[in-house]
Order: sequence, then C-alpha cells, then structure tokens
Amino acid sequence: MSLSGRCLCGAVSFACDRHGTRVHECHCSQCRRWSGLVWAYLTVDWSALSFVRQDGLRWYRHTPKARRGFCGECGATLFFRNDNDPGVDISAGVLDKPTGLHLGEASHAASHGDHCKPGWLR
Repeated sequence: MSLSGRCLCGAVSFACDRHGTRVHECHCSQCRRWSGLVWAYLTVDWSALSFVRQDGLRWYRHTPKARRGFCGECGATLFFRNDNDPGVDISAGVLDKPTGLHLGEASHAASHGDHCKPGWLR
C-alpha cells in the first residue's frame, strides 16, 4: 500500500510504500521533548521514500549516528534516521488518511511523562 504525507505548511511532502500495519510509539525522554508528548512512527525503507517537495526539509544531528528531520518552515516533526540503518521512521501524525495503520506496543514505557494516565500505555 502506498502512503503519502506532508508537514503542516506543505514545504515537505512525500510518498512511500508501507510494509505492515503497525505504528510504534516511543515514550523516551528524547522523543517526548522532540514531539511534545509521545512519538508515534512508522518505519519504512529509506529507498521506499520519495519526496514530492523537500525544500523545507532540515536535519538535526541528534547523535553522532542519528538525525531527526523536521520542516524548517513550520517546525513539524517528520523523520528519524539512524545513519547505519536502511530504514527511516516517519511521524505517523503527518500521514494522510486513510492509512490502515494501528498502534503497536509502546517502547520505553517506563520513561513516560507523569501526565500519562494509568492504563493508557499498552
């Protein structure tokens, strides 16, 4: 199935092929600070991602081995990429509907913010 997505202002738009239906959620402190709450993402092969428009795309070097992509115009959180991995994580919230995706298990659930209600995490 093919998916499309874009940032809030449209300065970054893309299409990709998805394999599977599971969206992951990360509660680690880094993803919470980056996304504002919990970061939900879909992992696809970098080679399966094609940009329709990317003039707003900027990369933040997160660690010596990983970087995070965002829109330099509207600030939307878009991608996470480990330099040694053939995949890219795409923010689930920027994907156009319908996606046919559903949330899977939470990662780093023990690091969740204290604003999370008991039972909210899977």
